[in-house]
Amino acid sequence: VVLSEYLKSMVGTWSMPAKKMSVVHSAPRGLPHKLPASEHAPEAPYIVSVARLVPWKGMAGLIRAVANIPNLPLLIVGAGPEANALQALVKEKSLESQVVFTGALPHDETLAVVSRAQAFMLNTNYEGFSHTLLEVFALGVPVLSTAVGGNAELLVHEKNALIFSYDDEDGMTKAITRIQEDTEFCGRIVREATHTLKEFSRERTTRETKTALSLI
Repeated sequence: VVLSEYLKSMVGTWSMPAKKMSVVHSAPRGLPHKLPASEHAPEAPYIVSVARLVPWKGMAGLIRAVANIPNLPLLIVGAGPEANALQALVKEKSLESQVVFTGALPHDETLAVVSRAQAFMLNTNYEGFSHTLLEVFALGVPVLSTAVGGNAELLVHEKNALIFSYDDEDGMTKAITRIQEDTEFCGRIVREATHTLKEFSRERTTRETKTALSLI
């Protein structure tokens, strides 16, 4: 059982016959009835990204893109080996007052920070299938992301998300600006994301997993 058609194609290169593999997309956990307060969420509108701080998650490119939009805070939630290099980049660009590293946060607090954001951004160069994007859909926050790997099975440009190419600073800047300026469009992609989310229910995941296991 694999999480996406993309992962199925990858596993297929390991001499695993396609007929022995089943694709079962994951479903998001139910959201808490009440999200906690977070000291990390600023009062002003902000962009948030949640990921492990590793090169293929593209945080450096995202920081450079946000530098083109003065006074827009960027919250980066996560930890990893790139943390020191990313903090050095922020200092080099004199963005200390604009880019905030929260470190890794508890899951509920992460959801709280994302829920209050103007948009969620994911500048990733690899993704098997992003469970985080499903949670962002559930929170009703606009998604700006690359469509690499399994993300392409979830995201549709200008329908339920805005898509840009990996590390495309101009594309990211334009996506952020559109979200800032076009509230009607924002509402439309959020509504469509809610419809998309219905295709990834826990009931469907359970049913398809049972079917896949019955074929073993």
